Amino acid sequence: MRHGKRQRRSLSQEVFPGNLSNYMPGNQVTLLQNGDAYFPTLEAAIEQARQEIYLETYIYQDDTTGRRVAEALKRAARRGVNVYVLIDGYGSKDLPRSMLDNLWAGGVKTLIFRPKISPLDLSA
Repeated sequence: MRHGKRQRRSLSQEVFPGNLSNYMPGNQVTLLQNGDAYFPTLEAAIEQARQEIYLETYIYQDDTTGRRVAEALKRAARRGVNVYVLIDGYGSKDLPRSMLDNLWAGGVKTLIFRPKISPLDLSA
């Protein structure tokens, strides 16, 4: 087994141990089937956060919904919540730099995953 696979397996075992009984009781999962259900639920979760937020998204746009989410994230940061957003570089390639600067100025730590992907070569 190559070194990289060994590291991934070790990390996977740490994150997802074989015995899931160590996880906190009372958690639940709700399937949200469309944006009409997802975005209000996302905003409510952001408003309720007290310690940290980790948001990962493939598509983030500078539209009404994107600006609402951005404002909720900035409000959370102002409350002292540690806010981290990972945005896909390909799926959000048209996101203006000003939107990222606005998030940073509001205390939201953002990172673009693979910001320089050629449309002809997805392996970049």
